[in-house]
Amino acid sequence: GASGMIGTEVAAKSAPDGYTLLVNTVPFVTNQLVYGKAPYDPIGDFAPISLLASVASVLVSHPALPVNSMKDLIALARAKPGAITYGTAGAGTNPHIAGELLNNLAKIKLVAVHYKGGGPATISTLSGETQLYFVNSLPDALPFIEAKRLKALGITATRRNPAAPQIPTMAEAGVPGYEFVTWQILAAPKGTPATIIATLNEKVRSVLKTPEAIKRWQ
Repeated sequence: GASGMIGTEVAAKSAPDGYTLLVNTVPFVTNQLVYGKAPYDPIGDFAPISLLASVASVLVSHPALPVNSMKDLIALARAKPGAITYGTAGAGTNPHIAGELLNNLAKIKLVAVHYKGGGPATISTLSGETQLYFVNSLPDALPFIEAKRLKALGITATRRNPAAPQIPTMAEAGVPGYEFVTWQILAAPKGTPATIIATLNEKVRSVLKTPEAIKRWQ
C-alpha cells in the first residue's frame, strides 16, 4: 500500500537480524520525490543485499479501444488529448512513470488513473474502466493477451522478448528512444551484521544462477 511505503517502513524499523528483508522496486527511491517525504531513508535505513532482476513492462489496451499499434494510439491520443486513460498502481509507481515517459516522448496527453495496487489497476483495464495499462512483466500479461482480453502494443525494453517475439519494442512501434526497465532489489534493515549480508548475497546469487530460476525469471 501507499506505493510500497507501508511495507518499507515496517522493514526499516524491523530488527536487523536477517529475518526481515525487503524486496522493492523503483518507488523505493521515487516516493520521496512524489510525496515530498517518505517515512524511511532508502540509503540510510537499509543495507543492500542483491539486485534480483531487471524487468520490462508491456503496454496493453482494452479491446474496445480502436487501436492495434503504437502508431494508432499516438494518432488517436493526439486527436483526442486527455480522452484516453491508463491505470497505475499508485502515484510514482512503475506504470505511472512508464506512462509519463510515453507522454513526454510521444508528445501526447494520456491521463493517469491511480489505484491502490497493480491488481486493481489490471482489473480496471480488463473491465474497460481504463483503456491502457503497463503490466509490470510479460508473464503477467501473456494469459490475457492470448485470451484476447487485452491487446499488446509494445514492450518497454530495447529488445523483443523471446517468449513473445511478435510484440515489438516501444521504440520499434513508433516511440524512438523509449526504454523503461525496472529493477527489483533485496535489502535488509540498517545494522544487519555484515556476515549475514554476505551470506544472504551468496545464497541469492547461487539461486539466481540455477536453470530453474533463470527459466522462471525470463
